[in-house]
Amino acid sequence: MKRIALFFLVSVFPLIAAKEVERQKTEGCELNISSEWRNLEDTCKGEYTEKFGGRWMLAGTFIFKNRSGDTVPLTELDLAWKGKLKISDLVGSLFKKEPNKEFMPVQDFLISDGHWNAKQQVLQLKFNERELIGLTTTFCLVLTVPSSLEKTLNDGHFTVIIDNLPRQLKKTVKKRRPILSISPTGSTKKRKHRLAYSKK
Repeated sequence: MKRIALFFLVSVFPLIAAKEVERQKTEGCELNISSEWRNLEDTCKGEYTEKFGGRWMLAGTFIFKNRSGDTVPLTELDLAWKGKLKISDLVGSLFKKEPNKEFMPVQDFLISDGHWNAKQQVLQLKFNERELIGLTTTFCLVLTVPSSLEKTLNDGHFTVIIDNLPRQLKKTVKKRRPILSISPTGSTKKRKHRLAYSKK
């Protein structure tokens, strides 16, 4: 009887321990999304609207946290549009924000120039180089928004596609389902950063 119990412990305990380690790693990573709507025209001296036909807007921040002890590489961030109307074209770029500093949308911090897939209604942000997620790593999404697109954006939101996320993030993102909700019509009022989640 003792031998059976010992065999059970030797065989099963490592499996339980391995599952617990994996659980701690996956739960040690998370993604929070803060919705914003801030005009960056002052940053680029008001030249952007005239040159590209739309306002340059800080749409939201993506705050990744990694306390898993793992190296967590990120190579792509894809956002699916969910709205009343489809979007024919969308220009967006992703920048990295330096810790404890004001966000600056400059070339040195450019992570990705997005590609809009009109058929799938997805903004694909493939990184120029892979980024390692630290204790806290923040990216900022900047959109070029013509006036004709603002109402459409106001009637929908973006969700994060988990397919290209590292495994450490997939479980928590799938569970919490963070969304980026944009409200251009409320941009004249002082708006607090908010963390939005889609309804289950």
